[in-house]
Amino acid sequence: MAFLRPLWEILVLARTPGTGITLNCDECFVVMEYLSASPLAEAELERVRGLIQEHLQHCPDCREHHEQKLKELEQYW
Repeated sequence: MAFLRPLWEILVLARTPGTGITLNCDECFVVMEYLSASPLAEAELERVRGLIQEHLQHCPDCREHHEQKLKELEQYW
């Protein structure tokens, strides 16, 4: 089982330049669920979106599993 950081920690790290944060599959899912349920400021959304896109580029399982959710979220991005 992969280590799962709390959502607040992921969001703080996403706002901190140079952290080199990457998401594991479970964290990517949690962040996508958060984005689909919460309105965010545009700057915050850009930071988190970058983390999700980076994970999905390297994880075909998540990309396939979340394809429809991504299409829905992209309407807001």
